[in-house]
Amino acid sequence: MRRKMVAGNWKMHGSLQANRALLGELVAAPRPDCELAVCVPFVGFGVGLLLALLAGALQFQSLYALGAVAVVYGIGQVVESSWLTPRLLGHHIGLHPLLVIFLLLAFGSLFGFIGVLLALPAGALLLVLARHALAWYRSSALFLGS
Repeated sequence: MRRKMVAGNWKMHGSLQANRALLGELVAAPRPDCELAVCVPFVGFGVGLLLALLAGALQFQSLYALGAVAVVYGIGQVVESSWLTPRLLGHHIGLHPLLVIFLLLAFGSLFGFIGVLLALPAGALLLVLARHALAWYRSSALFLGS
């Protein structure tokens, strides 16, 4: 592990190494693909914020308006990413919104960018398997008591 990192990054890389150690991998340094997966979601937010601030600066030409544009954009981004997307995705594939957030965090932490891409399909598959196992158990002699 690199020792010259700032405290937040050092902690983040430490948790990535702990996750890889749980998977049985030998880790000498943080993987670049995990660092990229951590940065990618912020790129869209940053580019959108810059474009919104540019449009606000050209239209309103005051610092108060730029602050208002940044606050409105930030609130919209938080509502979209923490409430709207999990509800829409969870309802569409049959997963609870909290489970959607957990799957994205867990798979992203364990498997990086590929884990984020595969989190929801894998979660839906696990949900189907759990429902079939529960139906099988409820129809079994053990559950019925006979």
